[in-house]
Amino acid sequence: MAAAEHFLAEELERLMLLPLQSGEALRVWQAESQSLQRKLQREYSGLSVPEVVWHYLADADIRAKDSESEYRARQEAEMRKVIDALRRS
Repeated sequence: MAAAEHFLAEELERLMLLPLQSGEALRVWQAESQSLQRKLQREYSGLSVPEVVWHYLADADIRAKDSESEYRARQEAEMRKVIDALRRS
């Protein structure tokens, strides 16, 4: 696995483990997401990041509203697929 793909897979897994149950947790998640987005744009601009990843990084507030939502489950399933694909590359 190339360094950029490894980095993104690790970061997505880390973000998926962060809680979203409180306002403070959401703020932490969003700050971590913004940091990742900046790093991807600055240091890994050559990496082809799937559109679904950008949506995942931007939509924490939607997922936080209902931890049992279909939207959250769908996004998390998509992230697991992306992580698997990144690890195979």
